Amino acid sequence: MVGATRTVMLKEQEHRPKLEASFPFWVDQVSYWDIHDIDVEPPSTALVKLEQRVLWFIDSLANRHASGSPDPIATGAGNDLTPSTSAPRHQHLSRLANRLG
Repeated sequence: MVGATRTVMLKEQEHRPKLEASFPFWVDQVSYWDIHDIDVEPPSTALVKLEQRVLWFIDSLANRHASGSPDPIATGAGNDLTPSTSAPRHQHLSRLANRLG
């Protein structure tokens, strides 16, 4: 995690206690997305949530790059998971590729 510019953990309830015990400094440097494991949520639901969050993340990177604003994941705002657009996934990926060159 030392060299990482962003760290996302998929289930806060599971990962935060382990992180606090071993690396308490990092607890507030991580974004938690609360994607549940199979014992709580079926894969069909969890994967949809994960896809939405990854698309939001791509969108936030593209918007940050274009505007010069801080990275929402790195600044801890990564838990606000509302995409700025409802564009199809290929448009998110295409826009990111165009902005990042």
